[in-house]
Amino acid sequence: MSVAVTVSDTGSVTGREVIQAYVADLTATAPRPSHELKAFDKVLLAPGASHRVDFVLTERDVSYWSSHASTTSCSRSFATARAVTSRSSSNLS
Repeated sequence: MSVAVTVSDTGSVTGREVIQAYVADLTATAPRPSHELKAFDKVLLAPGASHRVDFVLTERDVSYWSSHASTTSCSRSFATARAVTSRSSSNLS
């Protein structure tokens, strides 16, 4: 699974931005968090610049430990995968 986002510096000052990749499994057989952070990257952007950030999520990233089954389970039905900036991560719900 891959997630990509392009971020832009629309201001007049060079700045750093943290881009975060989250997944949500709405069909898990075990209780799971509503969103799980799986990857992040920090980029430095000059005024007016844009940068594409790509995340590749592996099977391990969408797996979880099942204490009931005492084994690792891999969800094959993730409902969402999203990339957000540190400024917008509060809007995940």
